[in-house]
Amino acid sequence: MNNIQAIKLSNDLMNKADVVYLSTVTSNNAPETRALLNLRNVNQYPDLVNMFDENESSLVTYVTTNTSSSKMKSIMENPKICLYYCKADEQRGLMLTGEAEIVTDMEIKKVLWHDMWKIFFPGGVTDPDYTIIRLSAVTAKGYDKIQTYNLEFKGK
Repeated sequence: MNNIQAIKLSNDLMNKADVVYLSTVTSNNAPETRALLNLRNVNQYPDLVNMFDENESSLVTYVTTNTSSSKMKSIMENPKICLYYCKADEQRGLMLTGEAEIVTDMEIKKVLWHDMWKIFFPGGVTDPDYTIIRLSAVTAKGYDKIQTYNLEFKGK
């Protein structure tokens, strides 16, 4: 499988997975994984489709979290993260690694914002507890049934 095919498979999975799993490393060097909203899911977030260029030669994604969360504490201490997407029923998985970037651009935060998140962020898009994390993948490892693939991207 060539890189273009691997990126296409990766984007397809990212667009279909119900959740994304975020892994961080705590200050005690213990790994922690938790499920987050998959903002790339085209059925759950159809208005965000234009945020993601599927023809990019890299895999970029965003997740939202609480600034006050333990995961943010871990990311501030060690920005290396892993995101994992899967469709177990289709025997497909994708692991992305790289460094978390905290998004401060209010325009991006506004584009990603959904009113249903007020349960988590009562102050809305300007709530100080509303944080967006961007990952520009450095590596990607995936599988699609019996095919596996590895990608490496330049950058951070």
